[in-house]
Amino acid sequence: MRVRYVYALVFVLIASIGFFGLQDAGVVNLSSAYSYLAGIFFAEKITPDAIRSEYANSSLKVLIVPGHEKDTGGTEYKNLKERELVLQLGKYLQEELNKDTHLTSQITRDGSGDFTQWFKDYIAEGSIDVKVFTTSAKVKTAQAIIQGLFTPTTGVEHNTAPGPTALVLYGINKYANEHAVDLVLHLHLNDYPRRYTNQPGKYTGFAIYIPESQLPNTRSSKAIGDSIARELAHIEPRSSYKKEQPALVEDQELIAIGSYGTRDGASLLIEYGYIYEKKFTDLKLRDKTLRDLAHATYLGIEDYFNQKVALSTTR
Repeated sequence: MRVRYVYALVFVLIASIGFFGLQDAGVVNLSSAYSYLAGIFFAEKITPDAIRSEYANSSLKVLIVPGHEKDTGGTEYKNLKERELVLQLGKYLQEELNKDTHLTSQITRDGSGDFTQWFKDYIAEGSIDVKVFTTSAKVKTAQAIIQGLFTPTTGVEHNTAPGPTALVLYGINKYANEHAVDLVLHLHLNDYPRRYTNQPGKYTGFAIYIPESQLPNTRSSKAIGDSIARELAHIEPRSSYKKEQPALVEDQELIAIGSYGTRDGASLLIEYGYIYEKKFTDLKLRDKTLRDLAHATYLGIEDYFNQKVALSTTR
């Protein structure tokens, strides 16, 4: 019973701080605030069959999100920065996707590493709307918990996204929903806390984070994620970290894949390996590694929609 009282208190606090604060700012009024709570909690918005139909009709939309920002965020190892490596990986992935006439793609960062102008404009012009969207989702979740319709779970521990980063990530979810983006791919490299961070760690391999089973976009995300994981496994091992085995990891808390039910379509967060692995640290191997990872990701997507594609990374 104590747990339910805690969740009830959380609900009241979120409702008070979020909606009443927004009301004071002239964004919403009390008569409309609780309309956000109407309807079925976390109803599936798009099915695996519907996504396949989008591809068959040559109208599948993919959004590539190289992790972090131009000058901040992400893990670092010696002279390597995650945010720079995944940007290059994202460029290679977009090149792969652009060869496929059945889909269109966008990327959230440009050649300089900064956010693309269209995305900067979206966040700048719609920051209040993103905050309303986020608060609404959190209140819905709190009420679902109180009513026993949603069970909080914890998995792999993650760093908490600071306010500006959270705004960007929820903004990506909102943009993707509004523009009927079928698949969002968040690209990252892994690391973990250890005593000697200038030395390689003990874990290796890739992991793909997908929405936890209670979230609305879990089925489509899981199906595509599983296909990508099979392709990546041809060129690198699955993560050796126990909590990331067997590479497809359900998560309820990551904003990128739709925490609080904020994402309608499929969303994946791909950790392509640990930043201290030789394939990233060795300059002679790095570019080929990034190209091969992009190619394998594309093949995984393609294989999900077209079973005739050979499971091979031959270029």
